[in-house]
Amino acid sequence: MLFRSSHLSLVEARGPTPPLLNSRRKMGTRACQLRILPATSQRVNDAVDALRRERIIAVPTDTLYGLAAGANSEKSIRRLYAAKRRSEAVPLAICVSDAQDAEHYADTKHLAKGLLDELLPGPVTVLLRRKHSADLPSSLNPNSKLLSSEL
Repeated sequence: MLFRSSHLSLVEARGPTPPLLNSRRKMGTRACQLRILPATSQRVNDAVDALRRERIIAVPTDTLYGLAAGANSEKSIRRLYAAKRRSEAVPLAICVSDAQDAEHYADTKHLAKGLLDELLPGPVTVLLRRKHSADLPSSLNPNSKLLSSEL
């Protein structure tokens, strides 16, 4: 999952940097220990700073923790694919700060007015056609014209 929004919770990593996976999994010779930390303003700022430095962070979801990276960074996207051990053939979702933000990245003109506001936030991933003018690297879902968006 790629995050464009800066409103996140945190997990602190101890061990080799950049932290790529949780403490029970290894990637090559890299491993790290993770400790869940309460989301304070300072830690949210730390997460935003980590994303700006093209790091991967862990964020809570409604069911589990997910890995997140900056959606506008080629390096972050490559790191996230590697950390997830995911083929580029398997798309990543982007998270946006609000329903109107999705309009910057995907074609929403065909949707009924207010539909995205009604669906998001919620347990929904919206699949939309990616805009050619979207400010997203070509390495993000290179084999797909679709973009999945979450809030």
